[in-house]
Amino acid sequence: MVTRHQFVARIAGLPYEIVAGLRCPRAHLVGGRCARRAEARLGALGARISDLLSGYVRMNDDDSERRALLAIRRQVFNNRLPKKPDEAMARIEAIGGEAGHAAAGWLRDRVALAELERCVWTFWPRRPSRPEPA
Repeated sequence: MVTRHQFVARIAGLPYEIVAGLRCPRAHLVGGRCARRAEARLGALGARISDLLSGYVRMNDDDSERRALLAIRRQVFNNRLPKKPDEAMARIEAIGGEAGHAAAGWLRDRVALAELERCVWTFWPRRPSRPEPA
């Protein structure tokens, strides 16, 4: 069995300066790498989903609904989390079909990515230039 001197600790309520010595640069780098890969995947997927949504935008006769769908389509294409994800999800689910299903999956994954990014950059607000020696 191989034992490493790495661990993860959840410290709540302590100032950053106190727990900074416990940080693990490698874990941070892995989290950042995962976030970048997910962002690239969602960006490529967003372009395809945007094309699927464009037909629903054009077919919509309700001006306010069409504008809302157009805003969501643009956010998906630009790989940006909508400001109100719950409202966006409700509109997307109302579409149904392949476009609605694909867009709903994209939105769930984009919300998860935003949470991952928040976790990665909250504990380590400054990007490390390289891992510290063990």
